[in-house]
Amino acid sequence: MCTQPAAAANAQGASATTFIIEHRIPRPDTITIPATGAEDGQVAARIEDSVNVGSGTPLSLGKRLSLAHRSHLPMSDLRYALRALARTPSFALVAVLSLALGIGANVTIYTVANAFLEQPIAGAQDVDRLVRIYRGDHSPLQYADLVRVRAQRTAFTDVAGERLMAVAVAKAGGTDRVQASLTTDGYFRMLGVRPALGRFFGAADSVEGAPVIVISYAFWQNWLGTDPLVIGRSLRVNDRAFTIIGVAPPEFASSIFLWRADLWFPPRAATLLIGMPFDAWGGSLYTTARLARGVTATHASATLATVAARLVAEDPRGHERFTLRLGGARGITAELRPTNSPLSTTPTTIPIRRSNAPGSSICEKRQSRM
Repeated sequence: MCTQPAAAANAQGASATTFIIEHRIPRPDTITIPATGAEDGQVAARIEDSVNVGSGTPLSLGKRLSLAHRSHLPMSDLRYALRALARTPSFALVAVLSLALGIGANVTIYTVANAFLEQPIAGAQDVDRLVRIYRGDHSPLQYADLVRVRAQRTAFTDVAGERLMAVAVAKAGGTDRVQASLTTDGYFRMLGVRPALGRFFGAADSVEGAPVIVISYAFWQNWLGTDPLVIGRSLRVNDRAFTIIGVAPPEFASSIFLWRADLWFPPRAATLLIGMPFDAWGGSLYTTARLARGVTATHASATLATVAARLVAEDPRGHERFTLRLGGARGITAELRPTNSPLSTTPTTIPIRRSNAPGSSICEKRQSRM
């Protein structure tokens, strides 16, 4: 039995009562004390023989009970929750549906956001080596500046630009406006895109010869009925005849995210489309480059800084506050101007060199708005 010694009771203002198991208690190897009134079943405290039952040593039963009860809580709570849900099936259904909708919505949002933020250029090869080059924070390059950057072969294997514009294509009964890209030399080679049919532009297409054109896969299907003999056919664009030499793969639309070109023209077509050659026109070309093997983005940024300094020294008036910036080529983040405002986008994973020069963050109007 358990007794309370008088000495302990009369201790100096004792704040706790100590229970001692006396010798009169039988000495079983294990004493089991059930927790009564527990709705989720019995919770037992096992008192091991090692506590020296009957030796007069104080035994903290409350602590033993607490530890034993706590070890059963996870399964007990689970059983209790399941029984509660079973008693209210309508509430259980609403709870499960709410969780399912919440998880599904979050997965969908993450998938869409990831596609917009990190989607590589569709149809391109070795996309991790592709980068964007901007004038200032986010402006397109002039053709002369692009040529100077393209000369840096130690940093870039290829550099090419494009400008989107609307053109009129003749069809039965009239004309229709479609989106077209005027490209620089090596555009498709730089991206590593392979034609679905025919070929892409070569060096000969940039010199004298018949005007040539590459069409998109969608244009081939919707306008030309997927004609297998389309290569060599003539297409009138802006009242000029162009010979079709290739069809782009179905996944490729442009080097610029969200741009969708139906036609691509080589540099020589600039005279026919805008009335002057590239070098005289200047142009606003959104530029993509392929890093040379073994070259890091940091090294490429340093090369651009050197090129920019030379251009400023050669033509201070024409290149006032001029800088060149290297950026990533994945997803919509490549098309948004970097800024420190609350509307700023997530920085690209490629190390970049930003200009703090006043006015360098002004972005020219996109060609798609022309």
